[in-house]
Amino acid sequence: IHNSIFTRWLVSTFGQNDLRNGGGVVDIAGGLGLISFELAVRYGVQSTVIEPRDIALKAITRRMGKKVTRNRRRKALSTSCEAAEKPSNKRQKIEAEEDHHGSKDKKGLESFIESLIPLNDDCIVLDGIDDALTNYQVPFTHLKTCFAWPLGTNKGAIYSSVVSSGKGDNLCTVPVASVDSTALVSALESASLLTGMHSDQATEAIVDAALALNKPFAVVPCCVFKKENPHRRLMDEKGQEVVVSSYSELLRYLQAKDKDIRRANLPFLGRNVVLYRL
Repeated sequence: IHNSIFTRWLVSTFGQNDLRNGGGVVDIAGGLGLISFELAVRYGVQSTVIEPRDIALKAITRRMGKKVTRNRRRKALSTSCEAAEKPSNKRQKIEAEEDHHGSKDKKGLESFIESLIPLNDDCIVLDGIDDALTNYQVPFTHLKTCFAWPLGTNKGAIYSSVVSSGKGDNLCTVPVASVDSTALVSALESASLLTGMHSDQATEAIVDAALALNKPFAVVPCCVFKKENPHRRLMDEKGQEVVVSSYSELLRYLQAKDKDIRRANLPFLGRNVVLYRL
């Protein structure tokens, strides 16, 4: 639900057309790619996920994606002036049965999210969505790398990082984002938006990269990582410089990087503050 709400907020705040500009959204430290999945399937926005782990969609996610895509096409056709051939009665019956398998709770949840964040959706469907969902592929570009800013200068550099394997956290090595990575540099330069949802240690790097490249961004900070970031400093009430050690201090620290950075609250429990710049 967090991913769905944040994605809908992104589309409502930045606009579908603007998010489709250039190479689309760059989702940094995107985890399982669920933000980019929602962008592609529900809103017709292409994206690139920068994430050191492998990404594979679950069967239930692929089925949901097919259903959403089919419904978007139906809605687009119903509002179009162009004549379209109606599916056969047999096909209508099959699709109705498939739709029925979606629980009422999920339908209710989707309606609830839509009521929280109103949006005029144009129902555009990206090319290749059906093939990706059918062939066990992801409907977005995945760059398997660990993001840091500024970008490194050594393409072969390796970074030791703790990443989740699904069975707990394991220490492993992943390639570091480098200026020699043509795909990465191209994605950043052509990005319509840089974003990260609970992107841990990559959060500050996202903000710094967006400011340096003069790109709009939106991040939802989560963990503070005080020990790993002693450079983060704020002035306390006594006028003394202290290391950022709390969630509220992290938000203040990041927002102080630029006068145009705004703050909003997403409608879900937990760490739900989004910092963004248009």
